[in-house]
Amino acid sequence: MAFAALNAVAYVPTPSVTFYIDPNYRVLNSNMANAEIDFGDGNGFVPLPQDSITVIYPNFGAYTLILRINDGCNGSECLTASTKVIIVQAFPPSETIVLPQTVNSCVVPIPEGIGEGLAHVYLRKDSMQQIIDLHKPLIIVEGFESKPGATVTNDFCNYYGCGNLNWATLSSGTFGLEGTPMDSIKQFIDSLRYDGYDVIVLDLKTNRASVEKNGNLLINLIQYVNNRLQNNGSQEELIVMGASMGGLIARYGVRKMEIVECCHNTRLFATFSSPHKGANIPPGLQQFLYHLGHGQNPLGKGDDAKKTYDMVLNSPVARQMLVYHRDGTAAIERANFQSMLDSIGLPQECRIVALTNGSETALGQNEKGVFLQPNGKLLSTDISALAPGFIPDIVMPVLEIGRIINGNFNSGNFSMVYSEAYALKKALQHIQF
Repeated sequence: MAFAALNAVAYVPTPSVTFYIDPNYRVLNSNMANAEIDFGDGNGFVPLPQDSITVIYPNFGAYTLILRINDGCNGSECLTASTKVIIVQAFPPSETIVLPQTVNSCVVPIPEGIGEGLAHVYLRKDSMQQIIDLHKPLIIVEGFESKPGATVTNDFCNYYGCGNLNWATLSSGTFGLEGTPMDSIKQFIDSLRYDGYDVIVLDLKTNRASVEKNGNLLINLIQYVNNRLQNNGSQEELIVMGASMGGLIARYGVRKMEIVECCHNTRLFATFSSPHKGANIPPGLQQFLYHLGHGQNPLGKGDDAKKTYDMVLNSPVARQMLVYHRDGTAAIERANFQSMLDSIGLPQECRIVALTNGSETALGQNEKGVFLQPNGKLLSTDISALAPGFIPDIVMPVLEIGRIINGNFNSGNFSMVYSEAYALKKALQHIQF
């Protein structure tokens, strides 16, 4: 029996969703009358429709769809495939601007180059619920994307934006297939618009390029927005805020404009959980990903780990931010970057606010009530294989790899890869800037 997976995650702007089952994609080599699907709407499994079906979901958010072949199987033994449909709370942005733009403003030198991205603009509504042009802007700069993209610096971009953090995820609070880690964010933009703000989200295509490159892109956006305000006759000043890495980009962009005496027209600069003194990812965890992807990847099973290390942890901006990096040569980039930040300081010509999501008592992280101690084990993995009593010739190359990695083996389970990651020897408790 042949069996195919469902489509990738889909975002839709209404709780009433019509699913079309295209007959051209039904390739049958068996009786599929026992194919069932659970649309995640609380009604359980129903027979797979022949053409289309409309499902009405109770609310906004993420719903898991499961397709299975019910041939008398029991629970987890059934052949299944799953995906998600995400009902977004807000409609798409009022407009999306491709950056960089040509601007009529003072010249800011950009010897470091300039990034690329999209500005998703959510214009506010007047008392008659009519959208009006840009008047009172609040710019939000996104943070670090931890999923490998198209290249080391660039994310994949599509109709929804670039990377996992795009207008669809901001509207739903759900990030791809990873669940709902920021459920309340789906009301965030709507509440700001209700308070009279035009919300502009800087969605970085070059998310993992250097802070300087993306900071120069933010400068371009600020100048573009100020041009629009001037054309609209608005006397409002900007609010610029950044989340995590976005706070460093915002800091660099706003402060650089001050240094070269180019007006940014900003009244408030804010950062949220931004690593002004560096970010920390345990070196043991970095080494684990590197080892799994580069050192012990004979069958290609560590390709995801390899991409995560090469495209994420070893990206230009990660090498700037990480206090401890697996690659010792990154220490120079880290030192130069921190020296640059310290030398330019914080913006001086606007109010500055810093927020953080942490413990003011400086308590460490804990799992199930047990606090993580210095040198404590973070994780371990043991990938095993079964060595039969009689070993045919075709199995020998695999077992030889196991012998090289883990020494001699006998019939039974033997470890092909065993890795562990530990916390830093000295725990970092509290960082101020």
